[in-house]
Amino acid sequence: MTEYREGRRVLRRTAARVVLIAGGTHTLLVHGRNPHQPAAGSWWFTPGGGCEPDESLAAAARRELYEETGIADLTLGPVVWTRSVAHPYLKDQFLCQEEHYFVGFTDSRQLRQVAWTDEERRQLLGMRWWDADELAATTETILPPILPRSLPRLIAGDYPPSPVHLDR
Repeated sequence: MTEYREGRRVLRRTAARVVLIAGGTHTLLVHGRNPHQPAAGSWWFTPGGGCEPDESLAAAARRELYEETGIADLTLGPVVWTRSVAHPYLKDQFLCQEEHYFVGFTDSRQLRQVAWTDEERRQLLGMRWWDADELAATTETILPPILPRSLPRLIAGDYPPSPVHLDR
């Protein structure tokens, strides 16, 4: 039976995201929007996406990072956060997603679109490396909201002993 919410078909999935740190100073964020709801504005978020059937979280994190950024040079650290999100997604879907945030490290800052879908091309506006001070000072919407105040600790290797579940 197909489930609907707010008149949209519900998509339930598990996602792996990467708080990617380069050079020990910067993190990469993707700038996105819902092209079907322009009034909602835009936001910045960590690279990553949905897990394929039978794919591990770590494998999904690596695959999604490569597809979105072209970065294959990745040292994947622990999952530091989890988060449950539910919101309108694309034109006719409502996304209910369980997110798992890894810390990752790279020496590469060269970005390229390896496998963006047509829908991603409409949703994703670009990518940018942010340092901790820029992130803390921005008035842009950052997801998850804990990232600006947590980035210095993550850069320093100060991780929670087990993943922390974020409220939003």
